[in-house]
Amino acid sequence: MATNILQVKFSTARSVISSPLYQYDYGQIIHIIGLNLPENFEAHFSNSQNSGDAETYLGTENFVTIPDKYLETGETIYCFIYLHNDTTDGETEYKIKIPVYKRPRRTTAEPTPEQVDLITQVIAQLGRDATRAETAAMQAEESAERAGQEIGQGGYIDASITDEQLIITLTNMDDMSFVMQDERLVVLYE
Repeated sequence: MATNILQVKFSTARSVISSPLYQYDYGQIIHIIGLNLPENFEAHFSNSQNSGDAETYLGTENFVTIPDKYLETGETIYCFIYLHNDTTDGETEYKIKIPVYKRPRRTTAEPTPEQVDLITQVIAQLGRDATRAETAAMQAEESAERAGQEIGQGGYIDASITDEQLIITLTNMDDMSFVMQDERLVVLYE
């Protein structure tokens, strides 16, 4: 599940306290579980439980985005779920209290040229490593296929690649071994 999804579970209570969030962790989305909400609903947000103004935002299919401005304050966030009845009237049906842990604000300082250069080097190295891994995996697969074709009736070999791992299955292969040589998988017959 995405790390910016805050799951809020209701059972019988009309008010719940969610897991806490951190100040400045923008882009948080509430996923409301356990309520039979209409496809679209109103969510009123405030940093106050019982005074001041609450801003109205639209929730859809049990999800509603927490406005970033409420995460900036570092204060507890209150989300009131407001449902309309058959007329134009409606009422607050549920309340979510979201504790917010205060933390220092991230600086807006740009990385130094040395930091940019280091990041560029790391990204380039990761790309080279990934390419070498893909090449080695393809070569290993080709070697395994060739070995499987050459085995005949004496045994069985199967090679597969999952999650960047090479898995080789052997049966009745007493006269064969495998070694890595120059980033290649080599089949040795005795």
